[in-house]
Amino acid sequence: MSKKKVVSKRGISMLLFSTIEDDYSRDKLEELYYKYHKYVYKIVYNILNDSYLAQDVVQSVFIKLIENIDKIDRIECNKTKAFIVIITRNLSINLYRKRNSHKNMVLENIEDVICDTSQPIDERIISEEILDRISHNR
Repeated sequence: MSKKKVVSKRGISMLLFSTIEDDYSRDKLEELYYKYHKYVYKIVYNILNDSYLAQDVVQSVFIKLIENIDKIDRIECNKTKAFIVIITRNLSINLYRKRNSHKNMVLENIEDVICDTSQPIDERIISEEILDRISHNR
């Protein structure tokens, strides 16, 4: 396995590679990264539609791969690709749900304020307009 230069810009940082102690596993992760990082990014971006969050999830995927590097026998096989896709999809969906549950909590709090009849009518109208705008941005 040849050594490739690893860039930290939008990719796995050297720090991440340095957490792997043996050369064989480090080389394996490096090959996995070069083979699959664009594919992983595409999957994540299609789920989250946010390039910064996608980059974070890609990093998390490769951290998970470090934790499970011994489960990967061959780089270029369907089993490895499926394993990576499952990790990618699960991390992406978890983040998506987390983000949306936070939005729902905010909407519920706003709805509580709107339902408060002690609030002056002009403030209620403004609150309802804000809630309507937030609901349409989902």
